[in-house]
Amino acid sequence: MRIDARVAELAADPAQTPEVRKRLRASVREVEWILESIERRDATLLRVASAALAHQPRFFDRGPAGLEPLTMTEIADELGMHVSTVSRAVAGKSVQTPFGVVPLRDLFPQPASEGARASRGEACDLVRELVAAEDPASPLSDEELVLALGRRGISVARRTVAKHREALGIPSSYRRRRHV
Repeated sequence: MRIDARVAELAADPAQTPEVRKRLRASVREVEWILESIERRDATLLRVASAALAHQPRFFDRGPAGLEPLTMTEIADELGMHVSTVSRAVAGKSVQTPFGVVPLRDLFPQPASEGARASRGEACDLVRELVAAEDPASPLSDEELVLALGRRGISVARRTVAKHREALGIPSSYRRRRHV
């Protein structure tokens, strides 16, 4: 979008009637306002995306599993914006990464549990890995999964592990047991 040079000339041309010049100047001002708004929106999006990606360095090594918990409030405070501005900036936007196109909202994963520094996605990935590596004759209970996650630095409740397991479609240890 741009302002047509001919329209700008006509808006300043004294040969035009005052009414025509007034209408053209109003149109030029409106287009200038729209262009400035688009520039501000782009600048805001760039600032928010850059800050979010700067907080997620492990993402570039490990992909989505490397995302750490991050809130929009943290980014808003850092950038001196309102959290709703950050939310609107990332809504419906994506970023091209080495791991494919990722929605910007995905850069703000929830923690695995209250106060945890691991994301839900990371906790789910670990639950999936632990279950895949378990002995089918003696599958890990939810409590044993809690202890295994704790050894890896993720402190979660047994009920949280059960929710993650159910979300992944993994049955209970009783249903996973294979008799040899």
